[in-house]
Amino acid sequence: MILRLFLLFILIHFAQTINAQDIYGPELSVENILFKPVTNSDCTLYVSLIASLDHMQAIYRRDYSIDPDSIVRREGMSYAVWNLEAGEKAKNISINTIIQKLEGEDGVCYGATRKYTYIESEGQRFKKRVNRKKRSLWHVARNLYERQRSDEAIDIYDILIEINPEQYSYYLYKGLSLARIGEFDEAIYHLETAERLAETQKDKMKVVYAKANYYALMGNKEQCVSFLNDSILGGFDPLNKILEEKNLAQILKQEEITEIYTLAERNRPNRY
Repeated sequence: MILRLFLLFILIHFAQTINAQDIYGPELSVENILFKPVTNSDCTLYVSLIASLDHMQAIYRRDYSIDPDSIVRREGMSYAVWNLEAGEKAKNISINTIIQKLEGEDGVCYGATRKYTYIESEGQRFKKRVNRKKRSLWHVARNLYERQRSDEAIDIYDILIEINPEQYSYYLYKGLSLARIGEFDEAIYHLETAERLAETQKDKMKVVYAKANYYALMGNKEQCVSFLNDSILGGFDPLNKILEEKNLAQILKQEEITEIYTLAERNRPNRY
């Protein structure tokens, strides 16, 4: 019973085994601003926009929950501007900016938010706070993937692929997301693209292991086991990972799991 639970635990998910490293790529900045009147007159909100800096970062995409009334240049900076008429209800504004890092930069430049975000009214300037959260776009996609929100994950992987079409992991996870929603033809195309782009033996075997999961989603046990064995014989080691995907455990019988475990243990490098 203990061995069975252990094996099931091993085969529950391969997502984190496929990519333990942090993928170099763009960041998503989410800015939330509550724009409410500060006087009894008309008010204008100025929000400084994250800039595109040469050799450091480029703005790939920017989306607004409420389109700004204008974009202006002031004090050497670009601002999104919203107007609020006297007595008008407050506006909840969100700005999502995808920032592509360039030339190996570790971080991105956001500017001095408090200094450059303000409300003007009746000839006066009032400071305005912006709540900003930032995350790697890769981690946003992975979070959606792990929560089984496949359609949303696919949208993010599309952006990642457009920004960096040579990163095999993006195709790998998009392929598996497509397989989850039954788009098997398009899914296998992306998995094969991932296999073509994978440069190292280790990465190639991650794709082979992903194909085992793909065939598990299709309900093809024979192909699932074949690719699973190939990945292990090729050097993929699932035994020391925390796995979360249930597809393999659901399609394989106890004796098949035991055989796979034995093969992986026998093929595991000597660590002593």
